[in-house]
Amino acid sequence: MANWLPRTQVPGQRLSVSAITTPLLPGASALLDLAGLGRLGHFLAVSTDAPGWVSFYSSAAAREADGSRPITQDPIPGNGVLLDLVTTTSALTINAPPGGTYFSTDGG
Repeated sequence: MANWLPRTQVPGQRLSVSAITTPLLPGASALLDLAGLGRLGHFLAVSTDAPGWVSFYSSAAAREADGSRPITQDPIPGNGVLLDLVTTTSALTINAPPGGTYFSTDGG
């Protein structure tokens, strides 16, 4: 689930967007479509119901280019990774850092 403040909506309005995957094996990944995010906003928090690595990208091309990066390596600045978080068993909700801005460079 991603909570964010949409800049294209009514000021101060908060949306909660969620997506569900089938259970994933260790090391597996899933591409989630978070319908309703719009093109621009601010992340407030990200929650999962199991420990995991969660990354948000500005485009499908950015996600594809970042696909082989190990969890222990920070993303390269400017490569389209908008938010990169790791949840643990003790923290399944992580507040986004200040400036956690969302934007999409994909059309639509």
